[in-house]
Amino acid sequence: MDRIKKAVDPHSLFKSLLGLICIISVFDGYLLWHFRDVVEEQNPIMWYLIHIQSGDVTLALTCKLAGTIVVTLTSAWLFHRHKRLAWPVVVGLAVFQVSLLCYMLLF
Repeated sequence: MDRIKKAVDPHSLFKSLLGLICIISVFDGYLLWHFRDVVEEQNPIMWYLIHIQSGDVTLALTCKLAGTIVVTLTSAWLFHRHKRLAWPVVVGLAVFQVSLLCYMLLF
């Protein structure tokens, strides 16, 4: 068990999970931008942001980017200050993002 603890650096694992969260978020934004003319957004908040701009996805993507930055910085701050609390938060976010990725690719 000690070998496993030594082999897995918690900082690297945490950074990898944050990177995964960001990559999936960027991929989601890319899909929204690339298919902006034909996509039917499932998220009601994103749908609203797109429709108040008459179909333009710029506001929705700006809000998505801002949200991803806030989540990433807050998670990093949480890891720096309260490691025990940061782990379930980031693992939960990563599981959610991977589930979102599966949904985007399969449906």
